[in-house]
Amino acid sequence: MNTSALKSFAPAVRRQLIEAVSRKLDYVLTADTPDLRAAAAEVKFLRQEAERDRNALIERVAYTWFNRLAALRFLDARGWHPFKARVLTAGTRDETQPELLKLLRSGSLPAELLPHTDLKRLNDLLDGRLPTATAGADPQGEAYRDLILAVCRFYHVLLPNLFEKLNDETELLLPDDLLTATSVAEGFRTAISDEDCSDVEILGWLYQFY
Repeated sequence: MNTSALKSFAPAVRRQLIEAVSRKLDYVLTADTPDLRAAAAEVKFLRQEAERDRNALIERVAYTWFNRLAALRFLDARGWHPFKARVLTAGTRDETQPELLKLLRSGSLPAELLPHTDLKRLNDLLDGRLPTATAGADPQGEAYRDLILAVCRFYHVLLPNLFEKLNDETELLLPDDLLTATSVAEGFRTAISDEDCSDVEILGWLYQFY
């Protein structure tokens, strides 16, 4: 495990997450979409939280997602997901698409995740039958974001101490881009190797350097 690389990685991702969550907060509080209108109560709560202490809200959500992405990367590397599919990373070195997204696209989403998402909505997004919640957004990226949320809901049931229940702020403010080379998730794929995750201490180092 290269702790000096982790020492650079964690604060860089922290800054990236804070910027991404801040942009998402601005969008949620100003956009007018069917999805946000349906979540009017949640948006109202977020507005109140932002007025009370915007920076604290952003820091809290960014830290929450850092911890969750770190845990998912560790579980990917160790092959410990009960549903037998990697969440952040590809199934083989020759592939680039996260294994879980690949399974969704092939119609093989693990049964364990079905109670935690809307499979029809995901398929409609991918097939172009349903517009994205954000105009002009990537349907595949939006479907993958929903998969990340589904995995976190699944793990809240299984590991509630590590994956706290998703609340309004953490769910609404999860950044949209989790797939591209500039996404907040990309560093967890490229800067952390499976070998780095051979020791659970990597999580402690990441939290410390964050």
